[in-house]
Amino acid sequence: MNPFSDLYKSLSVIDLISIIDNPSDYQLLAVEAATTELASRQLTSDAIADLRSEIKNEFENNAVRKKEHEDKLKKSAMAVVDTINPISQRGLSPDKIIRITSGCFGVLFGYIILEDFGLIKFMLFNPTAKWGFGMIIYFAQMLIPLIGAILLWLRNKAGWILLTIWIICSLIIILDTSIKIFSLEISFGGNGKLLGIPVTFIFGFFFDIVFAFVLFKKNIRSAFSINKKTLAATIVLSVVWAAVNHH
Repeated sequence: MNPFSDLYKSLSVIDLISIIDNPSDYQLLAVEAATTELASRQLTSDAIADLRSEIKNEFENNAVRKKEHEDKLKKSAMAVVDTINPISQRGLSPDKIIRITSGCFGVLFGYIILEDFGLIKFMLFNPTAKWGFGMIIYFAQMLIPLIGAILLWLRNKAGWILLTIWIICSLIIILDTSIKIFSLEISFGGNGKLLGIPVTFIFGFFFDIVFAFVLFKKNIRSAFSINKKTLAATIVLSVVWAAVNHH
């Protein structure tokens, strides 16, 4: 029996047509179930053609919006690279690079707060919210970019260590999750649709790589007295922390 047959009985005609018209995005059984279910709806060819036209228009509009969003992300990313690249023609001093890096992580903290504002509001003001150990750790990790940015601005060694740990953990989580998305284990969603890598993952990966390059530069490490032993210990701690918290 097709595992998607019962599930697809509740889908709209538009959803069924979308599955049928995009077979490369779905499992074969999902496409077969959608085809069978659509046939059972006994729609006329004209009605299906009208719906296909509606889907096409919506797809084109979504593609335009997605392109605009990606272009904004690319412009922002390139602006960051152009500003902080220590080998740029402007030859930014370590002091200025540190200030810019601190500012960027401050902006990142603001973005994190906006993304999780609903959860923060619920946990702080809803009487039914429960503060377990996991939730406390989650909110503590959320503060790392802010605390690290402040300490980095103050030229405190702990700021470099905190931000480096945050970057390495973030990279590990992004890479691990991306690999799992492509693996057979979770490559198909519950409705048979193939999953993709979120744009935020791509931007996050790019952000982490750029600032890892900046913080690992010899002149920046020297500004915080980061020797090879401290660097190695920070990397090991980051890997262990990511492994403990992500699995």
